[in-house]
Amino acid sequence: MNILVASNDFNTRNLVTRMIRSYLDCIDSLEEASDINTAIEFSHHNKLDLLVVDVPLDKGFELESLLHEKNKLFQTIIISETDGFAYLAFKCQAFDYFLKPINAEKFCVTLTRVSDLRKQDLNRYDPVTRKTSKKPQKLVIPSSEGLDLVSIKEIIYIEGDGHYSSIFTKVRGSFISSKGLREYEIVLPEACFFRVHQSYLINLDKVLKVCREDGGFVLMEGQKKIPIARRRQKEFMEKIMDRFHDFI
Repeated sequence: MNILVASNDFNTRNLVTRMIRSYLDCIDSLEEASDINTAIEFSHHNKLDLLVVDVPLDKGFELESLLHEKNKLFQTIIISETDGFAYLAFKCQAFDYFLKPINAEKFCVTLTRVSDLRKQDLNRYDPVTRKTSKKPQKLVIPSSEGLDLVSIKEIIYIEGDGHYSSIFTKVRGSFISSKGLREYEIVLPEACFFRVHQSYLINLDKVLKVCREDGGFVLMEGQKKIPIARRRQKEFMEKIMDRFHDFI
């Protein structure tokens, strides 16, 4: 796992890196950044699986830009002196949020969860695993009345809201799930589901139109407009072309 610890406080960086080295045995790289520019530069040029950031590392647009960038590719743990940055953790769908002093036991549990999720992610791209394991045909969603079984083919899109998701279908309406968008991104077939935006995972087979106006968006079945993140537009178009190349 490739990890970046970003904090302008030496003691915090030192403490967090020591805990990471103690708790994780799957570290490929563990780097530190003492300012926002160094952290952004690192994220631009290096593979990143986990960002641990001590806020306020800096103020303003740059910090939010760092936390939202490549949201599909890395998890974020936020550390803060106060709970005043809880809104930021929610907005960027942080994996966890810690107040100082850091509870070492809880931090260890969180690192283990991140590591386990990363292993699932790796299995998704492992050719042997993909060949021997079947993707689910339905999602099982707990409800107050029992369990809802939703066919994957019915899903138009999934909207993330922190650690919860809303699953929208054409016939049966919507379902609320206690799983985050990232978990569905891992389990759903990569060939037909794509994360166009940090808050949206769409079924490519349900796209009616791709529009350039308003910064770029897709029109889904049901007439829902979903924005395409600027950094995802090129990959999205490549995905569309690859998915439907036989019909172009």
